[in-house]
Amino acid sequence: MKQSFRFVLVCLALAGCEKQEVGPSPEELIRRQQLRESAQLSKSKTVEERLAAAEDYLTQGNVIAASKELRPLLITHHDNPKLIFLLARCEAQSGDKVAAAEMLESIDESDSASHVEALWMAAEWLIAAHQYDTAQQKLERMLDLAGDVTRVHRKLASNLNNQGRRIEAATHLRALARLGDIREKELFAMNAYSNPFIDDSMPKPDHRC
Repeated sequence: MKQSFRFVLVCLALAGCEKQEVGPSPEELIRRQQLRESAQLSKSKTVEERLAAAEDYLTQGNVIAASKELRPLLITHHDNPKLIFLLARCEAQSGDKVAAAEMLESIDESDSASHVEALWMAAEWLIAAHQYDTAQQKLERMLDLAGDVTRVHRKLASNLNNQGRRIEAATHLRALARLGDIREKELFAMNAYSNPFIDDSMPKPDHRC
């Protein structure tokens, strides 16, 4: 009887050891690392210093180093507009411009200046990714929020014109004329829909998409 009891105790002890061997999940390990990095933030660089360093790295094309500077800020400063901009730039420079544009959607509309600039950057990336309709929505939203803005009308005119949507482009060309900032080729296109101006800086639409 005593031997059976000892056997049970040994089994329970072994079971307890097995349970103790099960460590935290990968997600928990990542979170712990982020918390440690966040806690060390005040002991090393300030938030502004990390953001400035990340921006310098991105200018140099070093996305990995930029991400390393930005990652510790995610827990405590996830709603910082500049942090979101820089993280989006990391995505864009890594090659996923659509994901970069989507990331900018998290910028709060209450910060009107940052929100408007986020719409502009998102539109630029979406055009580069051939997402013309979504880019147009971003640009039109900019007009709703900021009123007549020359660069927005010009970008919309180019975006629509390069897709062969001449009549819609003319609306924005007329806005440029009204604002007194229309270029010669744009005037010509406005008066001759069959002879559009082409913006060579924009990617051509892929009608197979």
